[in-house]
Amino acid sequence: MSKHTPGPWEKHMNLIKEPGGGIVAVVDRTQDGYVQANARLIAAAPDLLAVLKRVMVGVDERRVKIDAALGMMISDAVAKTEAGE
Repeated sequence: MSKHTPGPWEKHMNLIKEPGGGIVAVVDRTQDGYVQANARLIAAAPDLLAVLKRVMVGVDERRVKIDAALGMMISDAVAKTEAGE
């Protein structure tokens, strides 16, 4: 698996684009019709990943204290995004 396209990404209708205009993803109609919600979530993905990574840095440097279960959830989510890189 290759690395993901770095953000930020922007939502344009059902397209997710890089600021330079390159298309990152096309969100097609889902069975339940949540195209715009899915597009917003995909467009926010780079920002969400960055936030999770900053939280984990704070935890590692002992500036941020979180519940162990929450820490595992964050670590697992980051690992899923970076699998195969």
